[in-house]
Amino acid sequence: YNYIMSENASGADNQQERFLKGIPEKLGWFLVGFTEGEGSFNLSIIKRSDYAHRWQLNLSFNISQKEGTLLGLSKEIMQCGSIRARRDGVYAYEVRGINDIVEKVIPFFNHFKLFSQGKRKTFEAFSKIAVMMKNGEHLTVNGLTKILKLRKLLNSKSTRKRKYDDGCILDLLRKSSETTRRAPAFLKKKGVKI
Repeated sequence: YNYIMSENASGADNQQERFLKGIPEKLGWFLVGFTEGEGSFNLSIIKRSDYAHRWQLNLSFNISQKEGTLLGLSKEIMQCGSIRARRDGVYAYEVRGINDIVEKVIPFFNHFKLFSQGKRKTFEAFSKIAVMMKNGEHLTVNGLTKILKLRKLLNSKSTRKRKYDDGCILDLLRKSSETTRRAPAFLKKKGVKI
C-alpha cells in the first residue's frame, strides 16, 4: 500500500498531531465513508470468574468485508490494529487495544467527522467509554454501571443476540456488590478477624 507519506508530519508538535498530519485528506475521507458503510464501534462483555467484578470489557472498532485489500489500506491509515479472516469467509480489520483506540481511532474520527447522525452518536458513546476504561473507571461498580448505560447507544439497531443483556449484568453486579458489603459484618458475627 504505502500511500501515507511520513514527511508530511515532520513539523507536528505531538504524536496525535503527527499521526493526523500524516494522513492525506482523500484517504482520511475514504476511511470515513468506508466506516459509514461497513464499520462499527463495539463493546463486548464476557463473564469472567477471575475478574474482581466478574466482567471483562472488550472495546473495538472494526470494519468487515469479503475482500481484504481495502482493509489493508484502512490499517495503514490508522497505523494500528489487525486483520483476520473469520469463519464465515469475511475479513475483519479490528482495533482492540485501549491505547490505540484513545490515541489513534478517537483523534482520527474527531478530525475526520462521520457523516451520519446515528454513527456520530455511536462514536461519541464509544469515545466516552474508551476514556472511562483508559482511566480505570470500568473497574468500579459505579463506572461499570455508567458504561453499561452508554453501551445501549452502540449499534442499538444490531440484531446480534447478546449472551448477557445489560439488565442481567447490572443485576449480577448489584448482587455481587451487596454480598461484598455484607461479608465483613457476617464474618465479624462468626468471630473471624478482618
